[in-house]
Amino acid sequence: MADSDPRDAREEDFLEAYDPAEHEPFGVTADLALLAVERGELFVLTRRRLSHPFQGRLGLPSGFLGPDESADEAARRIARMKTGLGTLVAVEQLKTYTDPGRDPRMRVVSVGHVGLAASHNARLPAVVDDGQTAWTRVADLRPSEVAFDHLQIIEDAVERIASRMEFTLVAARFLPSTFTISQLRTVYAAVWGAELDPGNFQRKILATKALEETGERYQSGGGRGAPAKVYRAVDGGDPLRPAYLVPPLRRASS
Repeated sequence: MADSDPRDAREEDFLEAYDPAEHEPFGVTADLALLAVERGELFVLTRRRLSHPFQGRLGLPSGFLGPDESADEAARRIARMKTGLGTLVAVEQLKTYTDPGRDPRMRVVSVGHVGLAASHNARLPAVVDDGQTAWTRVADLRPSEVAFDHLQIIEDAVERIASRMEFTLVAARFLPSTFTISQLRTVYAAVWGAELDPGNFQRKILATKALEETGERYQSGGGRGAPAKVYRAVDGGDPLRPAYLVPPLRRASS
């Protein structure tokens, strides 16, 4: 029979002597920056805080991790319970926020997540109707109106998606499964905060071979001009070859 590893005994001795009370209280949360685009505007889902700290301010859907829950599992739970969207949104881990003073209650580390919600017929997706949860224009957010460091999380989430849009067709996740070039351009313009020439955008995005025609046509509400071709992403449109780079003006201001 193999000899026991002396490291096992040392580990057991350590665990027996370990006293959690000797350490400061510590919490971990998952915070979700859920983004959507409607009629050329970038929105984030917020919840008005009903209690302290930061009572009355806007915050992100968030929650403390359960004892048997990973950060990603908590983010998916938050998407399901606090937004009502569940698996309808793509959620990924963004960044960990560790500033000691970010929560006045105790030391709390946040694992930030970013999610994208698809709008249909230029309408934002319906979410939990609890009187506190609502879509808020990112451009309208002010530091004095946002709880914790959630504005920083939102800014980081927007920058993550803006950067990925250069090399992947992640922008299509803001749209239904089929869409027009004009609708896709609207998403790029909203996230990048830049004016995009329609002809130049169409030429560059079609050159990536990330889209395929569906054979359908879409007539806008105005009914003027020829109906637009309808496209879908090819294999998710990931990656874009060649890349469609962010305009220099936005890069300089970011």
